Amino acid sequence: MRILVISNFLPPRMIGGFELACYNISKGLRARGHEVLILTTPTEKEPPENQDFVDRVLTMRWFPKVPVTDPTLLRFLRRESLVSQQANTQIVLDRIRQFRPDHVLFFNLVGIGGLALVDMVDATGIPWTMNLGDRVPSALVEGIPRNVREIYNVHPEGDLFRRGWSSIVSQTLIDEIRREGISLGKNVQIIPRGVIVRDVKRTRPYRENGVTKFVSAGALLPHKGIDLVLEAAARLDAEGEFEFFIDIYGDGRRAVYEKMANDLGVSHRVAFHGSVSQREVIAANAGADSFLFPTWEREPGASAPIEAGVAGSVTIMTGNCGPAERLVHGVHCLKIERTVDSLVAAMRQVGKGEIDLETMGKAAQKLAAGDLSFDVSIQRLEKLLAREITEPRPNRVDDRTLDLEVLDKDERSVRALYELLERR
Repeated sequence: MRILVISNFLPPRMIGGFELACYNISKGLRARGHEVLILTTPTEKEPPENQDFVDRVLTMRWFPKVPVTDPTLLRFLRRESLVSQQANTQIVLDRIRQFRPDHVLFFNLVGIGGLALVDMVDATGIPWTMNLGDRVPSALVEGIPRNVREIYNVHPEGDLFRRGWSSIVSQTLIDEIRREGISLGKNVQIIPRGVIVRDVKRTRPYRENGVTKFVSAGALLPHKGIDLVLEAAARLDAEGEFEFFIDIYGDGRRAVYEKMANDLGVSHRVAFHGSVSQREVIAANAGADSFLFPTWEREPGASAPIEAGVAGSVTIMTGNCGPAERLVHGVHCLKIERTVDSLVAAMRQVGKGEIDLETMGKAAQKLAAGDLSFDVSIQRLEKLLAREITEPRPNRVDDRTLDLEVLDKDERSVRALYELLERR
């Protein structure tokens, strides 16, 4: 197949796991013999490897470095970010005519005028799939007035997102998007992202010399539960029932959390290592006993717990988040309520030797190497993209009236905003 991939960012320019997943999945599809072209935005950083299948021609209109406070300017920036950038839409249409894809695969479209891109691709008749690791369809309509949304048929009764297929990382994410009023239709499959690294050898015996090593990795922000980790460390340090240490990886509010650790008196228990590669985190887990993941309940499908499982590190995780759907409590992981008390209790079980870490670690490794492996994930996505199209589809790739429709909808969305502002 010839597959056109569209993403707002791509490594080395990235925010988190979404962009890395896009890149890894695209390379995985290429490795299986498919021809892939990625359209994305420019980066000021030097790519670590040859990216000759990446075309950085799209314009980003969001994430301003200076906060926008003017409400009128904010509305028009939001329109270009979420709804339509006519230039981006035309660039994608031109690349479609050159590349002639069999399928279009969307990732995160925030910042590049995502609604118009989906609407235009659908109008060409080319089958398309949204690969969702977060609530992108909901984000694309957030704060957008109904008269603008109606132009692209994404009002409450609209069917834009029902026209394509969706590959989604968890049922948790499906439920959230539907609760927010977005209909995804029947063509929805849950396909976890999977972990590329495999066959990781343990580098340290569990609880060696009576010391328990924990790892935490992710954005250093409240929703990831870093506050809970540090508060739990303070509680366990005060109890003094076992020796432990916590390695914390990731960027964000690092200075804030380093100060918090100091204020709680646990600086001797924790070390902040900043942002490192996925492989370095997995290597750290190979020498750790347990991975701490007290994330927020709406966590869609982070791969971090599975990456820990590859290395035999037993995850302690929020029990009702997306990644928890595929792991069994007491078999592959320990599931907790998202409280300090619950986190402390689980860490205490690990630290006092009340958990068979070796048996649980091997079970997690088996799951990560099998049903949740990257190879299985790519095979499932490949099968979804190759599905036979049963319903009739138009063929308008070379129809030049489509260019005029793209321009007309873009202009109508601008006029709709002006009319809204004039009424106010």
